[in-house]
Amino acid sequence: MNLTEKLFSFIADKLDTDPDYPFSDGGKNAVFRHRGNGKWFAVFLRGVPRAKLGCGEGKTDVVNFKCDPLFSGSARELPGVYPAYHMNKEHWVSVALDEADEETLCALACMSNDLTFPNGGGRVETKGETGTRADRINARALPGGRRGYADLSLIHISEPTRL
Repeated sequence: MNLTEKLFSFIADKLDTDPDYPFSDGGKNAVFRHRGNGKWFAVFLRGVPRAKLGCGEGKTDVVNFKCDPLFSGSARELPGVYPAYHMNKEHWVSVALDEADEETLCALACMSNDLTFPNGGGRVETKGETGTRADRINARALPGGRRGYADLSLIHISEPTRL
């Protein structure tokens, strides 16, 4: 199973969302959106020119994720994470699938899903389970045994600042 298939499977299993194909490109590009409000939390794009990401020549497949503006700078230091292609660069990041790892992709998918989640008094209902958003995120088992996306942000926050 390649990284694209693993990501699509993770989003289907853990975030209970199937891809939507709203573009007239023959199913080449996909959008993942919430059922309740229709907001996008991930956009899969095939064949994006690397020059548009500022990382060389050729083309690559990318996934755009919504990202907390306070975390987006740190996220861009991760391998394969760039300012968003074709989206607001302060609130979105693009991940080159041929450079990123599965754990980073899954953590960013969880963060993006949470940032765009429909407001419902903080209560969510997913696959028969009810709880707070934080409970649901912390219950997600990411590859490598990590829980939620909080561990990902602590990696960069705990590093010493260089002046």
